[in-house]
Amino acid sequence: MPSYDIEEVKKHNRADDFWCVVDNEVFDLTDFHARHPGGSLIISGAGSDCTVMYHNYHVFVKKRAKQTLRKFKIGDFEGKSPVMGAYYEDLSDEVAKRLGHLPKHPLKTKLIAAFDLGAMASIVLLSTFVTTRAPLWRVFALWCPLFMALNGRCKQEGHAIGHLQVFPKETNPYCEAVTLLLGVISMLAYSSSDGGNMRSLINEPREKSQAEFLNLAKRGPYEHQAIHHVKGASLEHDGCLNLASLNGAIRLTPDREWKRHHAWQTNPLLVNVYECFFVINSIMLVGPLRFRMGVEYAKHGEWRYAALCFLGVPAALLQTRLFLLPLWMGWLARGLWLALFVVALRTSVFATGGYLFFAQHVWDRSTPEDVVDTDWGRYNNNSSFSLWNTNTTNPTFWFAGGACPATLSYHCEHTLFPGINYSLLPQVARINEEVCAKHGLPYNKLDGLDHCKEVYDGFLEKYSKPPSKKVD
Repeated sequence: MPSYDIEEVKKHNRADDFWCVVDNEVFDLTDFHARHPGGSLIISGAGSDCTVMYHNYHVFVKKRAKQTLRKFKIGDFEGKSPVMGAYYEDLSDEVAKRLGHLPKHPLKTKLIAAFDLGAMASIVLLSTFVTTRAPLWRVFALWCPLFMALNGRCKQEGHAIGHLQVFPKETNPYCEAVTLLLGVISMLAYSSSDGGNMRSLINEPREKSQAEFLNLAKRGPYEHQAIHHVKGASLEHDGCLNLASLNGAIRLTPDREWKRHHAWQTNPLLVNVYECFFVINSIMLVGPLRFRMGVEYAKHGEWRYAALCFLGVPAALLQTRLFLLPLWMGWLARGLWLALFVVALRTSVFATGGYLFFAQHVWDRSTPEDVVDTDWGRYNNNSSFSLWNTNTTNPTFWFAGGACPATLSYHCEHTLFPGINYSLLPQVARINEEVCAKHGLPYNKLDGLDHCKEVYDGFLEKYSKPPSKKVD
């Protein structure tokens, strides 16, 4: 069989001309992708080495996927694909053996998603009829559930829906469309494609590939599945690190330049001020960012997704309008707005500027991509936290027994198996802890929210100090 390099493979990145690389072999999936059991997510691997994505998403169907893929081989790869490693292979075998009989799309999580999206849609629609002349109780009857629970929940649902964790491929496109129409900002990174892989830099290092479609977190179509997870242990240029560090306002890694204000980053008041700005920006920028991504889709001829992005702008603007409306209703309304906003920071997913969002990765363990590719599972396990959470009062974790659609808990397991439904991750975590012990690997367990906060405070303290000067 002939051999192909990555330059030749990346020319074939369209739905009607689809090549990819898996485990050092080249495949032509042009005639297969339309009937792919996982739906259009497969297009995110077009024109690239998608070895990691292939293993991540086929943990429960290894044998069948391998038999199917073999039929479409057209040659060998001249490059070198990532190696998943002995630990990962062992772990995925154990997960498949113990959990393979469970539903891949549990009914419970479908009902949760339907409730979250339906409630948010209802409140956004009702907010169009609310003005500054409305009774104060009516305004805050809409404001409270939207910004203290539903806004964050729907961002999380966008994450789970984007990973095809909740709905099967027949239903998922409609749920994805609803999420886009609601203006949910998270769908910028997870939204799909009709014609092909829009990312021409997908085979480049993360520094370039993640920044190809710029928005609040340097993200855009397919970034999350095809870049964030594939290159998950090379944290230096990770978009989530920018969010966790509030775009450099907080120093969490030794490679970031120390600035004078970092000496004060352990001050809770200052951290809360940063988080307030983070939340306000994330709400008020949704409309413009949604419009911008619609333009990007239109440039690539992705008219369906462009339309969904443009149609989602009004919903995003309505949310911004409702968020700011009390500020024009007198001092009592402003006082209530401020008090509730502070409560929302402490109880909702918007607290992610602090320790909840921080708990995804061990941010100072960034490993170069070429090293990660020698044992992908080991290095991704080493750089990810797993928050074993039992808190059920925080809206972030409602209904799922400590797990959440955005995997702010059990994130290590989600990093390794992004296609597994989030409600199953507590079980995966127990298996992972066993397999790590078997292979002599550390397991970065955070035992509850208090422990998570303690570790976060330790990072703030450690990197609040200027680097020691080297002595010649």
